[in-house]
Amino acid sequence: MKSPFIKSKFSSEKIINNIKNREDYEKTIEYLYSKYNDSIMKYITHRGGTKEDAEDIFQDAITKVIWSIDNNTFLGKAHISTYLFSISKNMWLKTLEKRGKNTPMNLDILTVDNEFLGEIPFSDDDLNTIRTFENLLSKIGEKCTQLLKAVYFKKLSYKKILEQNKETYSSEQAIRNKTSRCIRYLKEGMNGKVKNKENLKKIITKCL
Repeated sequence: MKSPFIKSKFSSEKIINNIKNREDYEKTIEYLYSKYNDSIMKYITHRGGTKEDAEDIFQDAITKVIWSIDNNTFLGKAHISTYLFSISKNMWLKTLEKRGKNTPMNLDILTVDNEFLGEIPFSDDDLNTIRTFENLLSKIGEKCTQLLKAVYFKKLSYKKILEQNKETYSSEQAIRNKTSRCIRYLKEGMNGKVKNKENLKKIITKCL
């Protein structure tokens, strides 16, 4: 969905830098959606997919792009748009294969940029786990979500979190206790997909 408020234009290098360093992060992600969502949606819906299929594919593709940049597996050898489209096309082809459907298009159009596929960090199982995790986040409550972001994404100390949230938490120990309860809820909700606390922390860091 294009936003009428997105006027900025980001180069491929700027997008990578902004995501890597979390500079103008939300505006950069909005820009990616505004710039490329319609094209990828058109590509998928014209090739046997629904609007919901296209939305799911595009969101997963954005997730892969962010994770690749964060982990230095995408180094900008291709333009960000090429990489995003390659991921989206490849994911849709795999979806069609799983559904046992023939692809109603020219094979030349279907060609995926294989040189970039090795940079894709998530398997289908990974994405299913992340979807489960994101569903739990939607139920866990804003306080838990914000706290986990502060601890695992922003890497803030309990002392710093307390300084910023004195009206919410009475002490650093209260923050530790709340964090433990949030993690326990998530771990139980993952239905055995997470073997230990450290593994859950890695998923939290990927998703938040």
